[in-house]
Amino acid sequence: NPEPNDTVATTTINGYAGTTYYILVDTDDDGDTGGGYSLTISNEGAIPPGDVCGDPLTASDGLNTGGDTSVAENDYDDATCEMAGGGPDQIWEYVATASGTLEVEMDSTGYDQFRCTLSARSTCLTVGTELGCENDGADDDNGICTITFDVVSGQTYYILAETNNPGLMGGEYDLTLSYP
Repeated sequence: NPEPNDTVATTTINGYAGTTYYILVDTDDDGDTGGGYSLTISNEGAIPPGDVCGDPLTASDGLNTGGDTSVAENDYDDATCEMAGGGPDQIWEYVATASGTLEVEMDSTGYDQFRCTLSARSTCLTVGTELGCENDGADDDNGICTITFDVVSGQTYYILAETNNPGLMGGEYDLTLSYP
């Protein structure tokens, strides 16, 4: 929204691939009859995979490498065990290969160790579906978080891996899934 007599207005939105957006261009003065304008749309960069529920990383049984919270934004601040408002986070999608108890471990110790928060849900955006949550800063601050929860074979689950401090960018980590 420009001030009166300004000639430029700028707005920024986070867009998602495959989504249609509508832009309304209007004058802010009821007596103004309008005139010509120029509309510029630019893509400042793609949202990295795993940063939002609509484009999660894919987790499988065993060791999953390539997690990196330093390329992510702080999109989800609602894990029940989260401290200090949370930090950059990544979403992993996992389809259970067996029914039973699943153990998920987030480990940043092989990289630039950081405090982590790890949680899991049965529905990505629904806080009330949280199945487990651990924050390593609350206990021993060792860069490792582990949660266990019951799963049903063929069902999809969402794992939220994040830096537990909004002032820290986090970094690389491994995610290991197993049936103990």
